[in-house]
Amino acid sequence: MGEEWDLWVHTTNILNSNDRMHHHVSTPIKRTLKPLGAARARQLPRFGRVRMDVEVSYPVRSAPDCANLVPTMKAYIDGMVSPNGRRKKADGILPDDSDKFLLGPFLTPSYWPSPRPDWYLFHIRLTEIETWAMPPRPAYLLGVEPPTPLLKY
Repeated sequence: MGEEWDLWVHTTNILNSNDRMHHHVSTPIKRTLKPLGAARARQLPRFGRVRMDVEVSYPVRSAPDCANLVPTMKAYIDGMVSPNGRRKKADGILPDDSDKFLLGPFLTPSYWPSPRPDWYLFHIRLTEIETWAMPPRPAYLLGVEPPTPLLKY
C-alpha cells in the first residue's frame, strides 16, 4: 500500500544544490519546509520502510534539473521523520531517514509546467517496501581486503 499527495512550494522556499547559500539564508527556508513535512506526517500512518518517488512540475521558464531539488526534499523529509524537531522514534512516519528506512527521494520531471506561476509542484508517492536486511556481499567486493590504516609518524 502507499500514499500520494501534492506539495506546493513557492520559488522563494526552494533549496537548490547549485546555490551556495549561507546558512543564515538557508535556515529560514528549512524552518518553512520542515513544518510542512511535520503537518503531512500527522496525516500519515507509521511505516517500517518506504520508497519515495517525487514527480516535479516546474514554474514556467525554469530549467528542469531534479537533482538540484534534493535539498528541498531533504528538509521536507526531516520534518516528516522528526515532526517535533527532535529524534523520537514514536513521533514521525519512520524511525529514521537513513537508507534502512527510506529509499529515495527519487525525483523525476513531469515535463509539464506547474499550473501556478512561481510555484513548484511536487507529486509525492510513498510505497511501503520490505524491511531492511543485510544483502549478500556483491561480487565486486569478494576477495577485497580492507584498506590498511595509515601509519602515524
